Amino acid sequence: MLRQNMRKLSLIVIFVIFSQIVLGIGITPGRHTTNFAPNAYEKVNFKIINNENKEMQVALHVEGELKDYVKLHDGIIDLKASNKEYETFYEVKLPDKIEKPGNHEIRITAIEVSKNYKEGESAVFVTTAVVSQLFIRVPYPDKYIEVGEISVLDAEVDRATKFIIPVINLGQKDISKLDAIIDILGPTGQKITSISTDSKKINSMDKTELVAQWKAEVNPGKYKAVVNFNYDNNYLKKEKSFEIGNLLIEIIDVFVKDFKLGSVAKFNILVENKWSEKISDVYAGMKIIDKSNNLVGDSKSSNENIEALGKEELNTFWDTEGIKEGNYDADLTLYYTGKTSSRRLNTQVTSNAITVDMLGTGKVIAVQSETNKNLLLGILVVILIIINVGWFVYIKRRNKNAQN
Repeated sequence: MLRQNMRKLSLIVIFVIFSQIVLGIGITPGRHTTNFAPNAYEKVNFKIINNENKEMQVALHVEGELKDYVKLHDGIIDLKASNKEYETFYEVKLPDKIEKPGNHEIRITAIEVSKNYKEGESAVFVTTAVVSQLFIRVPYPDKYIEVGEISVLDAEVDRATKFIIPVINLGQKDISKLDAIIDILGPTGQKITSISTDSKKINSMDKTELVAQWKAEVNPGKYKAVVNFNYDNNYLKKEKSFEIGNLLIEIIDVFVKDFKLGSVAKFNILVENKWSEKISDVYAGMKIIDKSNNLVGDSKSSNENIEALGKEELNTFWDTEGIKEGNYDADLTLYYTGKTSSRRLNTQVTSNAITVDMLGTGKVIAVQSETNKNLLLGILVVILIIINVGWFVYIKRRNKNAQN
């Protein structure tokens, strides 16, 4: 039992460490969601990406409360330097009933290990690990909503600030009327105003968005939105902190040229430095999500320097092999000087074009500094060494006692 616990703890620490650095392998899609149905079966394809084009061995592992309902096709994968990607799959075989309602997360972990690794052994020699999430939605009795991340767009002084609130009906019954009242609180907690969202009907296990606008005739600073939901006389409250002002880099335009469905799409992202000084190491990250809330694209641009009051073009890429025509949401985030700014995009994909509709600019927030990341990495490495030394001593003592 102790040995098993040591193995599990080692895997956890290793995974946390290597989530902080650039990984040699990737996994796509990053997320897949399925709605529960009794005794349902689903085959889910995914790919292991060889980012460094090197020879490696990858072990696959399933974790989560419902992991027993997932069966991997491959346990260990041998990648050659010439293998840029490896396609495999897992099977989901659900029972006739799951007692606990809500979103259940299962993690498909791909772990780069030493060449001598054997399935079932402790992964002490792990180098990198990545995860693809499988969410199984089990409906609640009657009516029940789950609220996603609230987006606050165009959060600038004297602009029409837009609130976009994604909502999923996780109840077994349809909701005939869903809306919300948003109370805007100032930096000291005083109520400034109240605004109403639009009203929507939402069927069981469907997703929608509530939208509201507010002209921010206020000073720059930190504010809070208290959102009170009403769905067929059921109530829920959520809060969202946001900032008005202090946007240093603005996204001017996003467009795609010379595109064919099934090829790699190049997103041209035009940005402008509104600051009076040069800003270094600016890069963009883009996540693309389909109608089922599955992550179907995740990429970042190279780092660029933008001169004072200058403009620059950043590029991200999306492999559309296996992608169908239709509408996709995208979250585009700029990273610079310890901050981020974001836009929500709507992309229309056809056989020979991708059109992009920009919905607004999000708040600027602080991100973890590189110094803090390096400190955390060092601490975790020390912890891992201590765990492995303790494990080694334990095994040695156990073998010695067995011989006696």
